[in-house]
Amino acid sequence: MKRLIFVLIVLLIVPAVFAQSGHLKLLAVKEEGDTQKGSVADLFLEIKPGTGRVFIDTYPTARVDTQISTRFAKEIACNTLNVDCDNYDFFYQITADSAIIGGPSGGAGIATLTTSLLKNIPLDESIAVTGTINPGGLVGPVGGLKEKIEAGADAGIKKILIPLGRRYAADLSLNISNNTNRSIDLFEFGKEKGVEVKEVSTLNDVFHEYTGEYLEEERVEFEIDKAYTATMKDLAVDLCNRTMRLNGIYERLAEEPINNTDSLASDLYQKGKAAFDSGTYYSSASFCFGSNIRLTYAILQKQNFTEAEINEKISQLVDGIDEFDKRLENKEQKTITDLEAYMVVKERLIEAGNYAKEAEKAEPDQQLSNIAYSTERLYSAFSWFKFFDHRGKEFRLEPGTMMESCKQKLAEAEERYQYTISSYEGDMGATREGLDLAYKDMGNGNFGLCLFEASKAKAEADAILSSVGIDAEQAKIIIEQRKKVIESLFSKEASKNIFPILGYSYYEYANALKEEDIGSALLYSEYALELGNLDIYFEEKNTLSLPYIDVRWLIVFAGGIAIGWIIAFSTIKYRLNKQPRKEKRSINPSRTRKRVLLGKKR
Repeated sequence: MKRLIFVLIVLLIVPAVFAQSGHLKLLAVKEEGDTQKGSVADLFLEIKPGTGRVFIDTYPTARVDTQISTRFAKEIACNTLNVDCDNYDFFYQITADSAIIGGPSGGAGIATLTTSLLKNIPLDESIAVTGTINPGGLVGPVGGLKEKIEAGADAGIKKILIPLGRRYAADLSLNISNNTNRSIDLFEFGKEKGVEVKEVSTLNDVFHEYTGEYLEEERVEFEIDKAYTATMKDLAVDLCNRTMRLNGIYERLAEEPINNTDSLASDLYQKGKAAFDSGTYYSSASFCFGSNIRLTYAILQKQNFTEAEINEKISQLVDGIDEFDKRLENKEQKTITDLEAYMVVKERLIEAGNYAKEAEKAEPDQQLSNIAYSTERLYSAFSWFKFFDHRGKEFRLEPGTMMESCKQKLAEAEERYQYTISSYEGDMGATREGLDLAYKDMGNGNFGLCLFEASKAKAEADAILSSVGIDAEQAKIIIEQRKKVIESLFSKEASKNIFPILGYSYYEYANALKEEDIGSALLYSEYALELGNLDIYFEEKNTLSLPYIDVRWLIVFAGGIAIGWIIAFSTIKYRLNKQPRKEKRSINPSRTRKRVLLGKKR
């Protein structure tokens, strides 16, 4: 019996031993009247065998953005480790002494704790990190760093990790410029408080600070997909050859000397040609597209169309857009490349259609301008259509999964937008419009375009967060940081047989712009990140690989079977030992006969 009790105790203890749990400190800010004060919260996590569910418990009750950022941080951790987290359930608990604000700022800490438990490596709890977490494991900027450092020092934290490029706390009203008004050196401020403050770039850096180990080795320079290069080169040739044809038409029509339109169109074409010669084909296509708009507009101005002719041209344009849109919607999507091709073509068709419809009610000169833009947008949509070829790993891109990905990305974008407007007083109208478009696309069932618009809106909010309160020197540091993170991300995607055509195109364009327009370069680098690993929102299709099995849970399973056999064997043996033994008796024939006779008399 004692053995049975012992076995039952072991059976109850084994699952608890293999359930992983951990804790770290989160830095946050809380509101006290009209001011913000630093605060320290406790983050607990327990990981158990399960089906990929995420449970979040907060005290006091947290805003929705905390829940969203927690789920996204978990996804980034799983993606960084290349672990199928559908085999686990995650139980997060955040406790604080009062309501805290700015859920996204805990993203880096949440991803770090999740990673440590998945790898079963303990963290140094005398360290704290603050920062958002983004695709590629990028640690993004947050506000209230001075207040957080003060709170961390008071709580006995010895080292505080902050996002790269945030050493100097400046006036939040500043944007990227040559302004060098830096109010506080946070490194020195930390020393005064007895805390080491250090900048970090990625989740890999953060994990190294906490554990002394790296999650992954620095990746070698990624190789550009040859099929992408060939297709984008064709696209650039197509658009730049069109520039030369349009220029020839304009020269035949022109009677006066070169004007400003000619000059701008020529400058853009020269940039396009130079970009083509350097092998940056997306940049080349973009510059030639800009030149084409100006040349088409100039040509239309020279032709003196009647009102009826203009209306006929608009009608033909609208019909052409509608016809091509039907063709696009019938195109099958199997891979991330197909999905991205759909996104970019659909966006261009919608823009072309909007400009054509606006031309119907515009003034004559504005009509021609709208017709020119609509015409060239339609032409570029035809060019991008070449990317439909189903190459790469296939994913489940059915309407149901597309809708869920749209909802998830919208939630992330809305969370980041709300966080940004809480610390930025500038105009974010364009970002809000992009979000509203994404909501509209979701309502219309256009989930691919919803995913695209929401990704761009989130990137725009991150670009603003990155640029607030920094000068040009810090901006250059951030751009170089983004470049390394993006290249590492693309290298990882390539290892999975995925090449993000949009992410890479925006990355290339960011590099082309960084010398003359660092603000736009930062924006396009954020676009590249957000569109660089869309595969995290989808499941692979028809995969033959076995599901990921953690050895710990395999041991539990095998142990459970073994213990079950031991219990069964012990129970049977125990019952046999307790069963009373029967005495052996000899048979007396006469007594047997007597019983039979007596039975007959009855």
